[in-house]
Amino acid sequence: MKQVKLTYLNKGNISYEDALAFQQEVRKIIIELKQLKIDTSANNLLILCEHQPILTFGSSAKESELFIPRSKLSDVGLDHLDIRRGGAITFHGEGQLVGYPILDLENFKTDVRWYIKRIAPLP
Repeated sequence: MKQVKLTYLNKGNISYEDALAFQQEVRKIIIELKQLKIDTSANNLLILCEHQPILTFGSSAKESELFIPRSKLSDVGLDHLDIRRGGAITFHGEGQLVGYPILDLENFKTDVRWYIKRIAPLP
């Protein structure tokens, strides 16, 4: 069995957009390595960071879930961004630790249920 490596990287306080672009770049590199049939077992990464206050709107987001209109969010110091993910509205802000795992699941198990149970074990 091959040794799988997971590296963590603390990006500190970084904008949501810059963190997303970094994640996409790391993902692209892993895909390119896989296409070249290069072992990716040392390329698994956990990015740790925090963001300036922002609301991200996933595909299930409903404007009715906001307490103020989206057009007024900047008045209270909140940026907002529509993103390509499931889920509703998510707040990210300073002091909130966020972790973004970028893993080649073939280095672990290609089972989504296994993965979810490992990152969010039930008591």
